[in-house]
Amino acid sequence: MKKWLTYGAAAVAVAYVVALFFFDPQEYRLFPRCFFNWVTGLKCSGCGAQRALHCLLHGDVMQALRFNCFLIVFMPPFVLGLYKGPFANKKWYPYIGFWVMILFTIARNLPGATF
Repeated sequence: MKKWLTYGAAAVAVAYVVALFFFDPQEYRLFPRCFFNWVTGLKCSGCGAQRALHCLLHGDVMQALRFNCFLIVFMPPFVLGLYKGPFANKKWYPYIGFWVMILFTIARNLPGATF
């Protein structure tokens, strides 16, 4: 059963990436809207992630950074650090990621912030 769940999750992820490649989230309403932004009008740390991933899939790194620099700069090393590296078995490591995410959310909602 666990094997099928893994295959199912992988199939959904591949389908999502393929859809994200072919359909621009700015033009099509196929993708879910950020609930936090919808309710509060503020940007969370994930706002712009779908647009950023769409840009990355098309090779436009600078535009991806404009949409969500948190996703592009912080998340890959953080996720990799959860599984490998000197912080892999540290209980405090996920808390650092949580607080960085909170601080980024606050910083991107300050007046004049453009990221």
